[in-house]
Amino acid sequence: LKTEIHLNEKVRDATFLHNSTMFAVAQKKHAFIYDDAGVEIHRMSDHQDIFQMQFLPHHWLLATIGRTGYLKYHDTSTGELVSTHRTKMGACDVMVQNQHNS
Repeated sequence: LKTEIHLNEKVRDATFLHNSTMFAVAQKKHAFIYDDAGVEIHRMSDHQDIFQMQFLPHHWLLATIGRTGYLKYHDTSTGELVSTHRTKMGACDVMVQNQHNS
């Protein structure tokens, strides 16, 4: 990590993406992808009230889940929302990926 940024907003989760040149941050309202200089690359406004994020390196997808209970997949290369799944389990603040098949 080459930069330090002050967001003046609550950060709930953060994760590196492909390598150390990009990282995603789940802030209070939305999720954002920043480069290693702290410049905003993508604003993911479809991801709201996020508690957890996981990056799937083989698919270049960012998976998020939060207060709404929707599991969302976002393509980090194009910046588009790929899929949304309703869990029907309410708010979720835990997420882990299986390293063998992710």
